[in-house]
Formats: sequence, structure tokens, C-alpha cells
Amino acid sequence: MKRVLSIILSILIVISIVPPITGNAATYTYNPDAAITYAKAHYNDGKGLCAEFVSDCLKAGGFTAVYNVRARDLGRQLQGYGTKITCSGWSSSSCLKASMFNGTLSKGDVIVWENASGSSSTGHVMLYSGKTNSKGQILVYAHNSAKNEEVIKPSSSASTVYAIHLTSTTENNYTYSFNIMLMVEHLELLERLALSMENNFKY
Repeated sequence: MKRVLSIILSILIVISIVPPITGNAATYTYNPDAAITYAKAHYNDGKGLCAEFVSDCLKAGGFTAVYNVRARDLGRQLQGYGTKITCSGWSSSSCLKASMFNGTLSKGDVIVWENASGSSSTGHVMLYSGKTNSKGQILVYAHNSAKNEEVIKPSSSASTVYAIHLTSTTENNYTYSFNIMLMVEHLELLERLALSMENNFKY
């Protein structure tokens, strides 16, 4: 009984003196100009399909929180790091226009369409150049097929179209902050305390 009480008391004391876990915020920033520079240089380099290309563009812009080689998955992951802008009034028979995104697109935004379930591909993803043509149609960079500031028309399999406006964000990485020497001193103290309790406990 004395041993059990000693152990319980020791655990409570340890809990009270162990330094808490602290969170360190690792900040992710996004430079759309750097992403566009990469896109201009690599839109036709043959490295990977659309999602890998856009992931590489984002990485060149300093955004490394997400990397995916599937269009739909990349689009959905990015929604946790920026603002989703829904495209309305689109059709597979016409090119996408800035007005379809409420005129809120910015250079370096990611354009995504997701294909309906059962389609041969998950969709398509592109990088917005920040420019439009005289008809207000957005000009993008993309792979498969390669596009260098060109218009884009959604696939007939597309079920939804949207854009992601990336902003600086944070991801919590947790670290433990233990002072080893201090912990040794505490453990020695606890050992002496437990021994004393066993010797002096009276029923």
C-alpha cells in the first residue's frame, strides 16, 4: 500500500514539473512572381503532368506545404492553405473568363477543375498568369497539353471548377523542450521522497 501511494505521488509530482510541450509555427510564404517565372521556363519541359508542374511552380514560389501529382487531390489540399474561389457560369464549350471568378483572381492563383467520378482522370490544374486576353479570358500555364499564357476550356468531364488564392500560412510543428540535467535532479529528489515515505508511512 505504501509503495502504491509513493508511486502515485511521484507521478503527480513529475506531471507538475515536466515542462509543457511548446508549438513552433513554421511560416510558409508564397511569391507568385517566382512561381510565374518558373512556369514560363518550364511549361514545356516534359517533366510530369499538370499537378506535378503546378506543384513545382508553387515550390519555386516558396510554397512547400503541399505537393501532389493528382489534380483533384492537389486542389483539395490547397484549399486548406488559401481561399477557394468558385467559378460560376462555366461550360465545356467556352474558355474560362476572369468574370466567372467574380473578378477576384490574382497572378499565381491555381485554377482547378475536378472531373466527375468514373472519368479516366481526376481533373486538371493550371497556374494563372495574371493576364487576360481582349475577351476577358484568363491565360494560364499548364502541362498536358503545354500552355504558355494561353486560354483554357474545361473538359466535358468536368463537374466543378474553382481557383485557389494562396496566402501566407502556418503549419504547427511541435517540439519538446526538456532540460536533461534538471530532469535528473528531479528524479533523484523523487527517489529520496519515495524512500522516505516508505520508511515513515504509518498505518
